[in-house]
Amino acid sequence: MSETTEKTETTTLGICPICGKGQIVKKTAGYACNHFVSSEDKCDFIIYNKYSDKEITAEIALQIIENKETAVFTDFYSKERNPFAASLKIDNGKVIMSYKNEELDVLCPKCGTGHIYLSKMAYNCSNYKNDEIKCDFTIWRETLGRTITKEEAELLCKEKETPILTGFTKKDGTPIEGKLVIGEDFKVKLI
Repeated sequence: MSETTEKTETTTLGICPICGKGQIVKKTAGYACNHFVSSEDKCDFIIYNKYSDKEITAEIALQIIENKETAVFTDFYSKERNPFAASLKIDNGKVIMSYKNEELDVLCPKCGTGHIYLSKMAYNCSNYKNDEIKCDFTIWRETLGRTITKEEAELLCKEKETPILTGFTKKDGTPIEGKLVIGEDFKVKLI
């Protein structure tokens, strides 16, 4: 009587970019160095299955392994469910997100020289960190329970107001509508 044991083939994605000894293999939590649990030559490099609600495929993991950074993806999501752009890259042996601020097609209405960028939480002036100008103009992406689109932010910057918009809610949950306007103090308000 002979006993047959089946060997499971594990697909490897290549040599570990951190230790250079192990192979990157698919594990339950993601793509990890096969020396991940080894007591000798232990390597804790892992690319998790999901980052900010984006599923990481073998193709994306391969970009990280081979190039140390992925292309920019625009389908990451914040806790508030706002999409944002970022790449994944290796930094100090860990895979981290590198946020990419997308430039809108409009100049800042406050300082007139900075460009408006879409960041994870807001539309901000590029002169925010400029010591000579220090412009703090901001349009929050989430305003009264509603996501402000890029097109609405561009229109607001150009015209200083939007048409009447729906989908806002008061703190008690009551739906409201109104125009977003830039006040004399360059703060965005709903009227």
